[in-house]
Amino acid sequence: MLFLGLVACKQHESSSYFSVVSERDHEFTVINLPMVSVKKGWDEKDWDYIRVRNISNGNMLDHQWLLDEQGKRENLLVGVSLEKNKEINLEIVKVEEPFLSPEVMTYSRFVPERTDDYTWENDKVAFRTYGPDALRRIKEGKPGGTFSSGIDAWHKKVNYPIIDKWYKKELSGEGSYHEDTGEGADFYHVGISRGVGGTGFWYQDTLYAAENFVNHKTIAVGPLKTMFDLDYSAYTVAGISIKEKKRISLDLGSNLTKYEIKIDSSEPIPYLTVGLTMHENDGQAFWDEEKGFFGYWEPMKETYIGTGIVLDPSKIESIRKQESPYRDQSHILVNLVPDSENTFVFYAGFAWDEAGEIVNEKEWTAYLKSFSERLNSPVQVRFVDK
Repeated sequence: MLFLGLVACKQHESSSYFSVVSERDHEFTVINLPMVSVKKGWDEKDWDYIRVRNISNGNMLDHQWLLDEQGKRENLLVGVSLEKNKEINLEIVKVEEPFLSPEVMTYSRFVPERTDDYTWENDKVAFRTYGPDALRRIKEGKPGGTFSSGIDAWHKKVNYPIIDKWYKKELSGEGSYHEDTGEGADFYHVGISRGVGGTGFWYQDTLYAAENFVNHKTIAVGPLKTMFDLDYSAYTVAGISIKEKKRISLDLGSNLTKYEIKIDSSEPIPYLTVGLTMHENDGQAFWDEEKGFFGYWEPMKETYIGTGIVLDPSKIESIRKQESPYRDQSHILVNLVPDSENTFVFYAGFAWDEAGEIVNEKEWTAYLKSFSERLNSPVQVRFVDK
C-alpha cells in the first residue's frame, strides 16, 4: 500500500473536497477525481504543487495526472484504501515541493532492441506482447522472430520495476530472463496461443487471430497507472475483415490488465473471443458464468501460476473449453459481445505462487471472485461543495 507521510503544506485558500465510498473492501484501488471539480479554485500554475490528503488521518496520497493528446492535464488519479461502506474524505492542498514519483510504480515501454516487444508491469505482475520486427524475422526466415499476438506473463516477485533490468541482462549476455536469480523470470510459453487474454474470433471450430501488433502509442506511465494503444493489421474470417485496436492499461496493485478493444470490420461481428491458454492440459480450469470470472491454475517450472479473465457477465455470448493434443491449441475461450459504445472490455492477468501473495487455486479463485464483485460495484466519488 503506497501512502506517503504527512508533509508540511500550505493550504490554498480554496481547496477542492471529495467523498469516496464503496460497497466493497479495497486494499488499494485507483480512483479518478473529476477534472471539472479538481480545477475549481486553482490556477494552472499551482497544479505541480498540489497533493491529495486523506482528511481523516492526514496522510498524503500518491497521485498521477493523465494528459490529453495536447499534453494538457485531463484527469487526476489517486490511490486509496477503502473499507466497505466507510466513507473517506479527500482534499486537495498546496505544498512547497512537487510530488516525486515513488520507486514502486507502473511502467511500460516499446522495446525496439528486442524485436519490437511491448512490455508493461506494476508492483505485482509483468506482461509482454510482440511487435513488427519479430514478425518480419519470421516471414524472412531470420533468427529471433516471434509470430504471435498472444499475451506473455513475466513471473516477477518483487514490487519494483524489472523490465529494463531484465532486458539489459538478456541482451547483454550477462544472464537470461528465463532464469530466476531472485526477482523472478519469464517461464511462460505463448507461441501462437492466446496466452493470458489474447483475442481473436472463433469460427467453425477454428480460432482466428491477428498477427503481431503493427503500431503502438504510450499514453501514460507513472505511480498509479500505465496505459498504451496497440494497433493490429486486419485478419479475415469467412470473408469478413477484422481489425483490432487495443487500449491497454494496468493499475498499481492489480494482478489484472484492462483491455478496451475497438473493432473495425467489413461487417458487424457478433462477438470477440478472448482466451487463456491451458498449455499441457495439466492444470485446473474453473469459472463462474454468473459472476463473470474464468481461471486456470497450472504447474510451471516446479511452481504454480494462475491465469484469469474477468468481465461483465451480461456480455458473455458463449464459453468453450477447447482441449487439443496440438501445441498452443488448448484454451478456455470466452466469446463476449460489445458494450453500448461498440467496445469489447475485459480484464486478464495472473498470479504466481512464488510471489507469495496468492499461493494456491483456492486463493486465486477468491481473488477473481472478489475482483468481479468490485467490478460490478464501482467506487463512488462525489465532489463536495464547501
